[in-house]
Amino acid sequence: MSGLLYAIPDIHGRLDLLQELLLSIPLAKDDKMIFLGDYVDRGPNPAGVIRLLRDFQSPQVICLAGNHEWLMIDALTHGLQTSRQGQLWAINGAGTTMKSYAGNLKQMEEDARWLASLPLSHEEPGFFFSHAPVHDAEMLPYRREALTWNYWELHEEEKFGKRHEGRVGVCGHIHRLQEGLTSPRFYDHYLYLDCGCGCRPEAPLVAVEVRSRTVYQVSQRGGLR
Repeated sequence: MSGLLYAIPDIHGRLDLLQELLLSIPLAKDDKMIFLGDYVDRGPNPAGVIRLLRDFQSPQVICLAGNHEWLMIDALTHGLQTSRQGQLWAINGAGTTMKSYAGNLKQMEEDARWLASLPLSHEEPGFFFSHAPVHDAEMLPYRREALTWNYWELHEEEKFGKRHEGRVGVCGHIHRLQEGLTSPRFYDHYLYLDCGCGCRPEAPLVAVEVRSRTVYQVSQRGGLR
């Protein structure tokens, strides 16, 4: 085992927070960084987030796709205005994504093709990364819907998702702002990292070094903590 292993959950268009966070966490040559999806929607600059990640992606920097990426992909595939997929994306925050492209449909479609090429999960020794947590009952090969949409309540986090056979699961997707929580939740079997970035102005963006469980956090209130 060598190097540090970072995970960054849902960004939701907060390019400003992402830039601040990345400036504070320089990657050494043996480090890796896994982005857990949900780059688009809700926050003000999804197009900028995707542009940064496309430039940043490398064997050292792995980008996964989340449910909001697939909402965008499906809507563009089936029709933004006329399809059920387009309507579903619209009610899940598409407005800020479309506005950030300023009418450049060609660029949005090109970015959607890149998003569609992204993996839905990633493995490192001792860890399994995906956007959403994987339920105990889910069988291999894991379905796209399971890896991007699975959800359960706060009281269920500790008892569900123990199926990774000696590996710790790492996911985003489920924030707990409604319960007043703005920090990652750590269990022996799963790390839930989404802190609601993009869902409320004050919600932080975090990076977690998953082996040590060290948290790096930036917010609109300012500063790395």
